[in-house]
Amino acid sequence: MRRIIGYEDVGVGGVGGVIGEALASGAAAVPLRDQSAEHDHIQSRDMSMKQDWEEIRQWNSRMSLNQPWIAYDRKCLGYGQNDRFFDTDLTGLRIEPLSHQEQQLGKFNSGIYKILLPSTTGSSDETESDAEESSTDPHHIIKLVDLTKPYASCEPYALRAHQIWFQTGFMAHDSEDGKVVKWGAIQMEEVPGQPLHQFRVWQNAAVAEQKRVLLETRDKLFGIVTAYHQKSHGLLHTDFHTNNVHVKLSIKNKVITVDAVYLLDFGYPGIYETTQIPPDAEFRTWFDLRFDLLWDYAYKDLGEEPPYYMKYVSLVDGKVVEVKGPEIKGKEVEVKGFKTGSDNKRKRPLKSPGKNRKKQRTGA
Repeated sequence: MRRIIGYEDVGVGGVGGVIGEALASGAAAVPLRDQSAEHDHIQSRDMSMKQDWEEIRQWNSRMSLNQPWIAYDRKCLGYGQNDRFFDTDLTGLRIEPLSHQEQQLGKFNSGIYKILLPSTTGSSDETESDAEESSTDPHHIIKLVDLTKPYASCEPYALRAHQIWFQTGFMAHDSEDGKVVKWGAIQMEEVPGQPLHQFRVWQNAAVAEQKRVLLETRDKLFGIVTAYHQKSHGLLHTDFHTNNVHVKLSIKNKVITVDAVYLLDFGYPGIYETTQIPPDAEFRTWFDLRFDLLWDYAYKDLGEEPPYYMKYVSLVDGKVVEVKGPEIKGKEVEVKGFKTGSDNKRKRPLKSPGKNRKKQRTGA
């Protein structure tokens, strides 16, 4: 079962600890009403910072894709080719979800499933108990995609470009209103390993060892992203967040070794064309910036603030610089201090973190 690690409201626990120590030492107790007010104030402040950082992080993440060499605004390759890729009937395959939580991970798909192999009883009429005892294919999974979305065909296109084995088709079922609904099905080899944060050996390691393993994972992942970019002739995988990266670890004499790193999910959004190959130093700076934004939870687990915490940053002339945040003008945002070709402006719908913070303070 996958565990999503996020930020916690650390202010709440901090207040409780201070009050508990004061009462235990015999110090004068703070009146209950004042405790509640202080608690609410700190909780409101921490929640405001948490929400603000998430908006800032997402803004930074979008801006990291807005590079002169990334075709960020183009439709994904394979767009609108669902009829071409999903024309084989796979309805006869029996599948079941990997787990409830994993079903919820795919924002742009309908879940990941394991394939049930035929029962070994030799009977063509399987009972319900036979189905429960059927084994699963240990090597393949099925990903269902929404065929009403024209970008569903972008994933098989990207898999083929990256020379990754797959098969596609469709699975049909009857809806509640009696209509036949078709889902696109992508059969792929199951990737070994698991996300780094699921390894107990990493969770329980000393902070210095955790950080070393994190940086080693980052370096190996950079090599994979670079190799895929070259192999696919210019397609760039940008969605290497924690659950899209599997690792295999081993430990000897309390030293953790990153044996392998695997990159998952080649679907929309996340795979972009590149118009040119940037200089090595600029490409590595871009990757490190995006890794720090997508893996910000890991720094929290190390007891550190994420890089660029509460700062608007962007990549300008191959360097990460702090920039002025978005300015609200009607329903559009004008981003200044950021080069986007000759215009030097980019308009994008976005909420203002500062405006949200002001509203929360007013209501506290």
